[in-house]
Amino acid sequence: MLAEQRRRHLGKPSSWRVGHLLQHKQEEEERRRREGVKTVNGTFAARDVAMCAWSLARLHAMERSSEEAKEGDQLLLQAAGTYVIGPRIDGYCAADLSQLSWAYGNLKVASPRFFRCVVDRMLALRSGRPFDDAAASPPDFSPTCMTAFLCGLLYAFMALPRRSLPSQLAHQTRKLIDAFMAQASRQLPAFSARELANFTWALEGLTVIKDEAGKNLLQRGEQDARARFFTAVTHEFFHRVSVGGGEGSDGGQAFSRTDLAQLFGALTAAPIDEHLLKELAEEMGHQLDRLADERPSSPRAASPSGIASPPAPATPPCAPPSIFPQAVDHAPMLNGNQHRGRAPRHVVKGTSDLRDRVIRLGAGRGLVVANGYSGS
Repeated sequence: MLAEQRRRHLGKPSSWRVGHLLQHKQEEEERRRREGVKTVNGTFAARDVAMCAWSLARLHAMERSSEEAKEGDQLLLQAAGTYVIGPRIDGYCAADLSQLSWAYGNLKVASPRFFRCVVDRMLALRSGRPFDDAAASPPDFSPTCMTAFLCGLLYAFMALPRRSLPSQLAHQTRKLIDAFMAQASRQLPAFSARELANFTWALEGLTVIKDEAGKNLLQRGEQDARARFFTAVTHEFFHRVSVGGGEGSDGGQAFSRTDLAQLFGALTAAPIDEHLLKELAEEMGHQLDRLADERPSSPRAASPSGIASPPAPATPPCAPPSIFPQAVDHAPMLNGNQHRGRAPRHVVKGTSDLRDRVIRLGAGRGLVVANGYSGS
């Protein structure tokens, strides 16, 4: 019987097999609990569950056409959710939660109950550690961790009906985003080019999410704080391209065309100063010219697909390895259909025409605006 079961499972997709493994473990644990049998290491460690979910998201692109793969996706995520929701969530560090958020988001599985547990846990991990104190930040609250978590939130929330969040989840998410912005603004030099682009793009993308009352997740009352953050990102971009093409303090890879598209789309829709926007448009043009002129053998040149190489695995034991395998190739990029007929968000009075010209400048140079807004 066991041999027959193995033969059946060998032909199944990876996600299906991993999902059944988690489900079997869960059922065995429940049976032992009912029978009063004490178990030693009778459950998956938090790190194992996070890695299973993260691996599934990586496998998803290769198996997404298979019906059994879709079944495996749901099976694994249901089992993984069971290991997260409830008392077990106390065993998850920030990096584990980032991997889970990224996996759920990439598979477009929006579970408000799951994300409320995850967001609450992230906030609890920060209790007693002010976000504006960079020295007090634990190592697993790294730029990679925060970026992966924020992107996961965006991908998952975009899959919600009417992109509407329960009020309590929206309130907690606002608190976490504010905390992330405060910490990120003090750690911008530590972000790689890709992380800076992903974090900025995801933060601006979350402005389309609303709560049950119809209020935007990021309120206009918080525009001053967001304006300061996006202004700081713009100045960080200027600094990097002036000294080395985009590398951060960690010596990471320069901005690729994909990174520039994300930054361009986010910053042109963000509430930044008109003069700064003009400088940004000019510098974006220079950077696109630089990418076009570079030879393929250049160490800073983009890959043939226009997507930067994957980052090296993170060194801290709790940090997610290579969170973005192919930049944002799995991301549901906000296309024109989702924003058609709308003006860019948070437009500073008197700058609408300028933003239209900036958008057209990017389009004329072959730069696709990441947030999907068209100036036509």
